[in-house]
Amino acid sequence: GCHVHAIARLTGAVTAQNRGSILDDTGFSFVKCKVTGSGALYLGRAWGPFSRVVFAYTYMDNIILPKGWYNWGDPNRRCSMDSTNAQGQEQALQAGYH
Repeated sequence: GCHVHAIARLTGAVTAQNRGSILDDTGFSFVKCKVTGSGALYLGRAWGPFSRVVFAYTYMDNIILPKGWYNWGDPNRRCSMDSTNAQGQEQALQAGYH
């Protein structure tokens, strides 16, 4: 796994991913990682309409914003939590393993 340590003074994002099409088999995967640091973080910000980012079996400090995903002002760029080992989105965004 990896260790992402944020040094955001105010608000930041761990990722900014983009795909040209829903059919593209690209994206970012964080498996067995740690997300720690300072500031307030989004897990990602949608650089395009088909962005894909996966966090699996990853420890996250209590620095992740409850919204989780920044859509850059486009409501069509939404966050989905297809599967978590937590009990819903609110618990998934608390500190701990996900």
